Amino acid sequence: MKKIFFVVSLAFLSCKNEHAVVKLDDEKTMIIQKVFENVAKENSSYLQEVFDESMIMINSKNDTLERKQFFEGIEKMYESFDNISFEEIYVGNLNDDAEGSGVETNYYKNGKIWTSIWSKFSAVGKYTQKEVSFPFHIIYKWEGNKIIEEYQYFDTTAFDEEMDAGPDGERREILNYVYCIINNKTDKEIKEFCEKYQKTVNKNEPNTLAWGWFRTDKRKVALIERYRNEDAMLNHIKNVSKGGVMEKDIASLFEHFNVEKMIIHGDISKSSKSIISEFGIPTIYSSNISSYSR
Repeated sequence: MKKIFFVVSLAFLSCKNEHAVVKLDDEKTMIIQKVFENVAKENSSYLQEVFDESMIMINSKNDTLERKQFFEGIEKMYESFDNISFEEIYVGNLNDDAEGSGVETNYYKNGKIWTSIWSKFSAVGKYTQKEVSFPFHIIYKWEGNKIIEEYQYFDTTAFDEEMDAGPDGERREILNYVYCIINNKTDKEIKEFCEKYQKTVNKNEPNTLAWGWFRTDKRKVALIERYRNEDAMLNHIKNVSKGGVMEKDIASLFEHFNVEKMIIHGDISKSSKSIISEFGIPTIYSSNISSYSR
């Protein structure tokens, strides 16, 4: 009997210590659902009504953006992606079993109100033509029926890569000059290989801006690789590494050539230099003083 009384008492205290009420079908939950319906349509007019003039957004990199910057970022997303969608997010969809995607609003005893959304973003990059899909979590703080704060929690890599690939993307070009000695191959074999290799690069790497093979001597060739930025160069390294789409192509390259050295022009991080060193090719690095690209 005492045990029963103790359990009942705990249940009573638990109810008394409730700090928030969670709602799935309230007005604020439906506002967020409608926000994402409109973003999927690439329409920001409803968002302009909902987000307060003094709102701030803190992204996954811990950058704080004001309202103007926030909407500029949304427009860039529209410019960078087609077929934007959010898994199972639409007005009236109740996630009452806590499975899959959902939206819920927490009403706290101190008067603060927060709405959370967890779902999956999917789209097709306009510049890279890549299909992207990743989970995300965002929370919103309310003042009346206006959003005053937004906090984002997700990996922004897909956004960064697509925006870098666009016309206004961050462009820090990397040039790689590769000096090769021809192995026991005929001129015909060398020409056929070079043509095939550069076509494969062109097909798989939209941010590799140029790729050219040049004969510098009877048995020597110079290869000039031009990348939009360091990420584009790392993408090529990924493609030629084990399991990459060009793994067999790089093996064929080493059959045709003995690589003497590489000279990489541009600002390269230490981590990238470490990755490049694994190929065992003598490499010289030159940092950028001043340059421009068209």
